[in-house]
Amino acid sequence: MLFAALAAGFGHRWELVPYGVLAVVSVPLAITDIIEQRLSSALVLPLGITLLALFAVLAVAQADGASLLRAVLAMAALAGFHLVLALLLGGLGAGDVKLSAVLGIATGWTGWPAVIGMLLLAYVTASLTVLLDRLRHRANRLEAIPLGPYLIFSAFVTIVTLGA
Repeated sequence: MLFAALAAGFGHRWELVPYGVLAVVSVPLAITDIIEQRLSSALVLPLGITLLALFAVLAVAQADGASLLRAVLAMAALAGFHLVLALLLGGLGAGDVKLSAVLGIATGWTGWPAVIGMLLLAYVTASLTVLLDRLRHRANRLEAIPLGPYLIFSAFVTIVTLGA
């Protein structure tokens, strides 16, 4: 389904290649985070390097250094934001910080609205999930939920809607 949404959004544009790679790796990342509440560095780090390389090739081929610079800045901004959250509030792991950096590359290539939209959508959907779970179970304590699937879902929503 991710490939169909990406293909519909991007058509025959070369951006489909890095976003397709992201789609392939995002599914096992999300599933692993849901089941084990961890994001494997063995998947996240090579994904980040691969996306940077693919977007660098696109930047050269399309003479679009601005998009590559924006992607790198978004990577640093999202990683920094999540690192500060992890250090100040806890609850976020290193995998969430690394994944946010990778998704910063992908959404940053699309544009700043995609970066901000991904971040807002991820936290709104995660917050609604926690709220609904709390109402349903009437629990006094908050259960930990994996952030990775929300980041991934939100990244694809914003990439497809804003990147097309």
